[in-house]
Amino acid sequence: MLQFQSPQWLLLLLLIPVYWTWYFIWYSPKRLVLSLSITPNQTFSSSVIYLSYLRFLPDIFFSAALLLMIVALARPVTLGEPITKNYMGRLLTLAIDVSASMETPDISPNRFAYTKKIINTLLEQKNTDLIGIVIFAQNAYQHLPPTADKQALRTVIERLEIESKFKEGTAIGNGIAVAVYQQERFRSRAKNIILLSDGVNNAGDFEPVAAATLAAYKGSKVHAIALGREKLEKIVNDSAHIIRTGFQPELLEKIAAQGKGAFIKVQDTIDENEVLRPLWYAIQNQKPDIPYTLYYKTEKQLYIEYLAYSAFCLLLGVIFQLVGFYNPLE
Repeated sequence: MLQFQSPQWLLLLLLIPVYWTWYFIWYSPKRLVLSLSITPNQTFSSSVIYLSYLRFLPDIFFSAALLLMIVALARPVTLGEPITKNYMGRLLTLAIDVSASMETPDISPNRFAYTKKIINTLLEQKNTDLIGIVIFAQNAYQHLPPTADKQALRTVIERLEIESKFKEGTAIGNGIAVAVYQQERFRSRAKNIILLSDGVNNAGDFEPVAAATLAAYKGSKVHAIALGREKLEKIVNDSAHIIRTGFQPELLEKIAAQGKGAFIKVQDTIDENEVLRPLWYAIQNQKPDIPYTLYYKTEKQLYIEYLAYSAFCLLLGVIFQLVGFYNPLE
């Protein structure tokens, strides 16, 4: 089945009928005509009359070349039959702090933007793990259920923002609790919660260390990545309200210890792979034990073929024009 990845380019096909309409209605009646004087006994055979229409061949091939080029710009593809593949993976839930304090620019460009870089580096790893997303500020909720679709995960992370609907406050314990709830339905020995925060906890119903204890009891390891600089506490004017920021790595270290996971402290902009090295060391020792099935459709790009056909039609148009199949008076 033929599909187009950029169908908006197909609107340019309207240029072709517009051109031919202009040619026959406005331009052709005004073109120069060569008059011939013949005697009454002289006539033109029907074959000569039909051959006169060959003057349109260059324009026809040029139009075909334009049509095929536009179709190529629309990126045509054909999809084959569905293919199923079975995998085994681990379970990772990213618990991401989206509170206003994550906009603090002590890590370039700011804590939240650098968090996104870390996550995108994590997604580049070639593995078959299932990854879900939980976000939290004053409240916490499941943002994306566990999936192996890396492109969907990248899209969600790219669109993730410090959301204005959250009031000031950070409920780390609630974020961990929601992550535990997300993982509860999976029977696995390879369940991991990756907490990304500055460690400031001032809201929520769950005490963070107690939530980490609950996670460990449910079979989930809690890894913590602390982002920020020591003893940073200042007032940030967010044009709408005043936010107090801070950095409390000690709390995150306790959470990781209670959750039997890795603790990573990031105080400056460094290579994201270096940040994730201890985390991957802890996770890679776990055997993937969650079975799942992915469905694929083979995809074949056709724009190269359409560009080749377009070039061929353009060449034919030039050849027919050079050998005289056109009206020299136009």
